[in-house]
Parts: sequence; structure tokens; C-alpha cells
Amino acid sequence: MHRRPIHPEIIINDSDQGVQIIDPWREEVKALIPFIGNYRSAGTRDEWCFQADGKTMLILSGENRMGYWLSLEGGSSYELECPPMPRIADLRYVWDENSFWITGGKSHRVYKLEWHESTPIFRQVSSIESRRVQRGWRRTLDSISLLDSNVLRVEPEQSQMLYHSLAKEPAQIGVANWSDEMVWTVSAPKPIPTVMGSYSLTNLEGKSESVNTRLFPLSLIRLASFTNRLFIMYEHEVYSLNENGQIEITCPAPENFRYIDLDTIPAQSEYPAALVIGCKSIHSSNSKLLIYELEA
Repeated sequence: MHRRPIHPEIIINDSDQGVQIIDPWREEVKALIPFIGNYRSAGTRDEWCFQADGKTMLILSGENRMGYWLSLEGGSSYELECPPMPRIADLRYVWDENSFWITGGKSHRVYKLEWHESTPIFRQVSSIESRRVQRGWRRTLDSISLLDSNVLRVEPEQSQMLYHSLAKEPAQIGVANWSDEMVWTVSAPKPIPTVMGSYSLTNLEGKSESVNTRLFPLSLIRLASFTNRLFIMYEHEVYSLNENGQIEITCPAPENFRYIDLDTIPAQSEYPAALVIGCKSIHSSNSKLLIYELEA
């Protein structure tokens, strides 16, 4: 689940057969966009990326190393290969009106999305090239540890990444903005569930090194933001924290439900900004969206 950038709408997975664009306040499905071709059977959709204007999204599947460029305005869609990073996770990208740059998977390598004969492809670019074009983004990347941190959400229209860090105790969650290069972190209100795992770290020279580090199941926590607040979702509660790390609101999951995702949406003419939380029944396939009004 992800906010459609600059729109008061939520994008959700439609049973891995496409995506739905939902207006939460009006309880309306505004569009159902199916996947086409081979991507309907491409396996798990691991990561979503969004253009800052909300017109296009990119879906990446680590299972079959396939990507899907999807127009959210009825335009053409394209299949493509995932960038050759070790793991489709911890994605750190910038996607503005001019270009799309991405890194992730515990690799230092940076890729740029380009078009070749009407087909999108990822091209590995040099560190110098990416720093020359995206200076603020690259400097902000340097502030987020590659080994001890994971970016959980990119908000392209806000020019920021939401991440957690295990570099010290207690675990930290934070916001890193590449427009003004401001970074702020607060302590997580509860321990972040972790497991040990091995990452293959790849440096700029292409050399790989296997490193054991603490990982965590991504399905267990999510992050979202609104103005100067961070929201962290665990399976059975959501916390709202201010910049001082104080808990302002706690939202327990409804009885016999667990939380699965969350995001915020901006205000529109007759509706305020809102926190939207997706939850799923523990005993059945029922799911629902919870909407909480947010004050600026």
C-alpha cells in the first residue's frame, strides 16, 4: 500500500493481478489497472517506486527479477528487467520529472532508468555521474548507513526517505530529506523485530563481501510521515511520534485483526489529511482500511 504522490489516493495490490487506486474518504475504487503479458505470473511484488508527480509507478519482483512500468493515467505499460542489485529491498531512489536513479540491495552501485528503442532499461552509472546530477540525493544517501539501516519508504514528492537504523540501541527511525538535506531520527517506541542474516555487499569496484548482520522481516513494520511526525506500524499497533520522539497517538488494531500497511494522504477540498491503515482479519480473508483525520 502506498500513497499516490500529490494525490489524496491510495494504491493497493489487487491480488498480484494489478493495482487499485482508491479514494479512502469516498470509499471509492477510482481505477483498477491490470498487469498484462508475462508480469501477471511474475511472482511476489517486492517493491514499488513512484514518480514524484504520481503519473507512473514501477513494480519490482525479486523472485523472477522482473519489473513493470505502469502508467496510472491510462498510458502504456512496459515489462523490463530489474536492476542487477543483489537483493530487491532497501531501495533508495529519486524519481522526478526528468530522471529516475536508484540504488539498494546493500550495494553501492547506482542505476539510471533510460529508454532504448521504446523500452525502459536500467544502466549502471558511475558515482561521479550520479553525484553531478543528483548531489543532494547522493549526500543524503551517505547519511544513511548501508549496513545497519533499511529504507522502508521513499516519498518522492517530498524528496525524502523513511528508514530505520540498528546502528545503536534503542533502534532509531528517521526521515532523510535530499531537498534541504535535513535528517532527523527518534527512538522506536518498541524493539524492532530482527533476525540474523547474510548480505552480499558490493562496492563500487564490483567486489563482493558476505557480511552477517541483523535483518528484520519487512512485513512486520512500516513507516509513514506527515509534516513533522513519523508513524511506525507494528502488527498490532501504530504509534505517532513527533520530532522529539514523544508518542502523541497510539492506534491499537481492531480485535481479531492485524495491521499490514499504512500511509498518509494530503487534504483535498472537502476532506482533511488522513492516516490510512490497512488491516487484515486473523481468522479470515477479510481486510479493511481505517482512516484517521490528521491535523496539520
